Amino acid sequence: MKQLSLEDTGTYWCGIDKPYADIMCAINVKIVEEPVSDPVVTFLSLPSVSCSTLTVSCHSAKGTSVHYTWYKSSDPEDVPVQLSHALSLHCETLLESQQLYCTASNSVSKKSSVLLGVDVILPAQEKCVFRVKITNQESYTCWNGITTSTVLGTYDVTEEYTSRSSSLSTGVIKNPPDATAWYITWEVVRWVLFATLLVVCIVVRQC
Repeated sequence: MKQLSLEDTGTYWCGIDKPYADIMCAINVKIVEEPVSDPVVTFLSLPSVSCSTLTVSCHSAKGTSVHYTWYKSSDPEDVPVQLSHALSLHCETLLESQQLYCTASNSVSKKSSVLLGVDVILPAQEKCVFRVKITNQESYTCWNGITTSTVLGTYDVTEEYTSRSSSLSTGVIKNPPDATAWYITWEVVRWVLFATLLVVCIVVRQC
């Protein structure tokens, strides 16, 4: 028997034909769901230089008929926030820092993921910067509606905020390479052009 489902549970009869005698025997088949494995949280959409939404996914490698739920850690009881494997974090709706996790469950077992830390650096009213950290993984920072120079300055605030945040103290934050390289290149070009213009003015006046 292959590709069985829960509906295949029941009693089956096996018959053996023999001359002058038919032998029948009953076979009881019970189909049960496979227990779920520990769900893994991953980033579905990696942030670029600027982003307003970041999507994370919860997936259990084992288990049948798996149901996923995202919860926000809260006292006295955790609050469900999403009834699917994917969770989208929107810059405009993140009003405070929080910790989230997902559960994978079916009729025979239930498992919880590691914590997902969301650190709101600047709320949406002040433009928007937030960092997402998966336990034992790299963290990502998203910002929206902020110029490059402002973002580079914001990172100093972000680092200081992280040192005072217990939930995300293990995160390693790196300056965004694309934004930093662009800013440095622009500064070099700007000063070279200024120096060239200054030299030309001096030469013209001497002539």
